[in-house]
Amino acid sequence: MKLRVLSVSIMFTLLASCGGEGVKDGEGYSVAGDLIIPDWVTTTPKNEDSYDAVVTVPNKKGSEFALKEAAYKVNSQLHYDLNKRYDGYIAKKLEAYSGLEKRVRSKVIADLPAMEALDVVKIAEFKNPITEQVSVWVQLKHSTIINGLKPARIKLDKHLRNYVHVNDKGSDLTTVLSILPALPSMELKNKLAVYIYYFTKKPVKGLKNDRLAELLEVELSNSFADLVVSLRAITDDSREFERNLSREVINSGLKVSSYKSDLIIKFFIEPEIETERGLKKITLITDSEMIDNDGKSFATIGGEYKGINADKDVATTRALSAFADDIVTVISASIIHLLQEVNKATPLPKVFEPEALNKKDVVKVTKLLEEELNQEQIEPSSVAQKMENEEKKQNEI
Repeated sequence: MKLRVLSVSIMFTLLASCGGEGVKDGEGYSVAGDLIIPDWVTTTPKNEDSYDAVVTVPNKKGSEFALKEAAYKVNSQLHYDLNKRYDGYIAKKLEAYSGLEKRVRSKVIADLPAMEALDVVKIAEFKNPITEQVSVWVQLKHSTIINGLKPARIKLDKHLRNYVHVNDKGSDLTTVLSILPALPSMELKNKLAVYIYYFTKKPVKGLKNDRLAELLEVELSNSFADLVVSLRAITDDSREFERNLSREVINSGLKVSSYKSDLIIKFFIEPEIETERGLKKITLITDSEMIDNDGKSFATIGGEYKGINADKDVATTRALSAFADDIVTVISASIIHLLQEVNKATPLPKVFEPEALNKKDVVKVTKLLEEELNQEQIEPSSVAQKMENEEKKQNEI
């Protein structure tokens, strides 16, 4: 997000021919011989409502170089503060999830766009003719950041309307794939709320589609929780591994059933056993394909997985565990890929762009926010009914 702001600069090249007569210490300046030096040059100002930085460089590097360095310092501190706050929020949030859902959500969150470097205001510049150095003081107001983040959240809230029509009539995997494209919008909106709260320390106002987001979240988690796979060995030799592989797939975060399933995992395993220094070295040569309920290939994985232990069964379990973990990983990757393909048609709005932060836009979205907060809230009897009611309400508006 780039905030385009006017640069306000005060140039100090103050040489006092009378030894600084009439200048008192403690009033924002210090006196060094005949040179009057502003206090901010030696002590960076600290303000509760802004980020400030001062950089001093040799004259040959110039004030523009100092300005860039100071802007970098401000942005580095800003990003550190926000990331620290957000990382703590996400770590706690992800504790509520496990298995495949946690992997998918973690990837979606990791792929969210990052805040770009923000433009800063140059408050003052001072050239020291004795040291032949130039100092620049820059500032970024918290209010400037907040005024950019609030309309960005509204954009994301409106973007959620693209995901009202969710297919919850098929398998749980179908429902997951139908809802999941909305997750980046919801998570980015949450991310901006965390940022805003960091500066305001006040609850962030709700938006019109918050209830829709809550319902999508619940339905998504329920569908992940109910998603089931089944395993089918494609050779007799592979069948002896089916029970233990099922156990490891469960340990990796998937439910396994011999009856109802959203994915059928067909697998082949050929073991190779060696003995070295009294240890059993197991190599499992594997191949696997996941088939959805329409009979289509959803994902594939294969390779060699190794385990070593004095006990053959323990060594085999370690190899199977690695294979099972890769199965869940490739299913997660395929889900993310399908999400990304869907969202090519409805990409996230550019909330971190200069045009998103135009003053006119801020006024416009502020009015929009007030209107949306005054909209009547409707309680759904079910997720599907809620989405239908939301759509009717939107059409009426």
